[in-house]
Amino acid sequence: MLASIVRSQHPLASLLIIFTAWKVLLLTLAILSPGPGYDTSTQLLFRGFGLNSTLPSTTTTSGRLAEKLTRWDAIYFVSSAERGYQYEQEWAFGWGLTRAIAYLAKHVPLTKSTLLNTTYHGIILANVSHLLSVFVLYRLALDLPLCKKASTSSSAFVAATLHILSPAGLFLSATYGESTFSLLNFLGQSLYVSSYNTSSKSHGVKNDILLVLAGICFCLSSMVRGNGLLNRVGIPILNTKVVPAIFRDAMHDFPSRRVPATVIAGLLVGIGFATPQYVAWGDYCSAGVADKRPWCNKIPPSIFSWVQKEYWLVNVRVGFMRYWTISNIPLFLLATPMLYIMARTAILAIAGRCAGNLVKVTGSPEEQRSPKTAPTDEVANKRRDALLFRLALPQLTLAVLALTTFHVQIITRLSSGYSLWYLVLAQEITDEGTNARYAMWTLRWIVMYALIQGVLFANFLPPA
Repeated sequence: MLASIVRSQHPLASLLIIFTAWKVLLLTLAILSPGPGYDTSTQLLFRGFGLNSTLPSTTTTSGRLAEKLTRWDAIYFVSSAERGYQYEQEWAFGWGLTRAIAYLAKHVPLTKSTLLNTTYHGIILANVSHLLSVFVLYRLALDLPLCKKASTSSSAFVAATLHILSPAGLFLSATYGESTFSLLNFLGQSLYVSSYNTSSKSHGVKNDILLVLAGICFCLSSMVRGNGLLNRVGIPILNTKVVPAIFRDAMHDFPSRRVPATVIAGLLVGIGFATPQYVAWGDYCSAGVADKRPWCNKIPPSIFSWVQKEYWLVNVRVGFMRYWTISNIPLFLLATPMLYIMARTAILAIAGRCAGNLVKVTGSPEEQRSPKTAPTDEVANKRRDALLFRLALPQLTLAVLALTTFHVQIITRLSSGYSLWYLVLAQEITDEGTNARYAMWTLRWIVMYALIQGVLFANFLPPA
């Protein structure tokens, strides 16, 4: 049955069916979760807006779902989207996401309660973004095949399905930035790959436009989540020493007139990260503000860095090796599978070992050595490896940072926005080679973790 689904003549429709079934399962588990949850923060938030268990708005299915999905950081996202940023520490939570939700809530009212209206829009945005990111990942996998052309569509379908079943679980359905970040990041990667997927003869302004559009997507993703800044690693300002010589040779068609587009794309990523900082600077540090905050005199004056240091570094041990305590060993154990998957697939890509030849040359030895065939295949393979290398760098950097610097357990949801590990696992599953058994066990772990995490999240229980 699985094989017939993978070989479906209507892959997008099949993905939609799988997506719907998976969401129904997860959201049903959330709705059926008993009690108000371990923490009362959601209740306090809802009561502050005149909503409690005696009102119909929270006893309906939609109201109960909104309550069950407003957990952990979603409380900050919903609050900031509903009434703006009031407290300094709230600036640690995706300015781009809260502004998008606030805009939708203002112009498309769904209910009289401003809080529920904002919550509903956050949930809708998360789920729509997740669905669209599934389709974009499918397109990306087709444009960046890791296997022979005959199995490319099957591998792309499996990669998209893996994203549906992501260990991020309910985080991709709640008012969090993960699903929106995934959509923007995948779209940026797809445009980036498309900007290189032409021969040197046909390379032109269209490719430069695609590269700049990729930069815009990465810019927006940086506004949603700060780790979007890591995409600057994947878009080098110049095609120089950072990339090994073999990959520079693969990009031999890199024309000098492409440099401005590359520079613009790289700068856009930084602008996306800096924009919320500039807005906060206007609120706390501009000439009209009497009581300026200490971070206003820092260089650069970053509210994000200040909030991390002032509120999270002291209270929840964020910082280099500060999370490495005996009490956090269970969290490291929870994160180990995803850290291993991300590191392993990234290292394989950097080493050029995560894919086979794009085209299997058939015929006599003389035909295989023909200059009309071999060089074309070799260039295509090298270009593919170079693109995979650039997708691997942000993923590996994130895995290292998660292990050494911040809350290690959140890697299971942050990983949802990085395409490479989906592509590699999908290729291993469809190839049915030596790594297929490992890949299938990984798939089982993903499904099991997502289901368990969904129940824990709905009951306001860690890990978050």
